[in-house]
Amino acid sequence: MDGCLPPAGQVRADAHLGLCPQCRREVTEQQDARRALRGSGPIHMPGDLRERLRLLGEGGDPELPPAPVPPSGNRWSRLLRRLRSLGR
Repeated sequence: MDGCLPPAGQVRADAHLGLCPQCRREVTEQQDARRALRGSGPIHMPGDLRERLRLLGEGGDPELPPAPVPPSGNRWSRLLRRLRSLGR
């Protein structure tokens, strides 16, 4: 997917991908995710996020309000909503 295999490994991987639709789908999904992350532009971290993340490692602070969610059309907001729906 990322061109890091040695030539012999790439030949074997290409042969496998030619026969395995599940692996082809997974490679395509990984490539799509990689493109989306590369094309997403700079990430702007809210001022209090670093401190909130640090506190999570220490058991968190129940007094902190939930992190704000970016506008709904934003890729990151969709990712955050999806993660929250999964309980992460």
